[in-house]
Amino acid sequence: MHNDIKEKIKLIPEKPGCYLMKDHFNEIIYVGKAKNLKRRVSSYFVGAHNAKTTLLVSEIVDFEYIVTSSNLEALILELNLIKKYDPKYNIQLKDENISIDDVVKQKLAVVDMTASVMCMENKMPLWVFSLNEENSIVNAMNGKFNGTIVSA
Repeated sequence: MHNDIKEKIKLIPEKPGCYLMKDHFNEIIYVGKAKNLKRRVSSYFVGAHNAKTTLLVSEIVDFEYIVTSSNLEALILELNLIKKYDPKYNIQLKDENISIDDVVKQKLAVVDMTASVMCMENKMPLWVFSLNEENSIVNAMNGKFNGTIVSA
């Protein structure tokens, strides 16, 4: 691991958020979310990993992170960042048989509440999801949704 990365990890807060892993071309190669950014990001640089993660880690030369106010905000931000940057190691969302809808359904249970989420860092609008009559999650860009959000 590069000394710059070691020093940067020391500065990461133990808060929820998203991290963006970069290669030597400064391209974002992976976007992830975490309940505890410090613990999650540092986990990439210790211990053994599967083949995909080992390859990913071998290409990481830098990273950025964005602190969010909740795990839900981190999830929504993660989905938006993946859509924006299309990182090569975020394979699950590139598979034509898996939709954003499917990923969100796996990670959230939506019941009754109102919320609207903006990325406070750059005021970028984020996807907001709601339930429609068929009980499926719908993308309502810049909208509000009625439902209680429970992290899975």
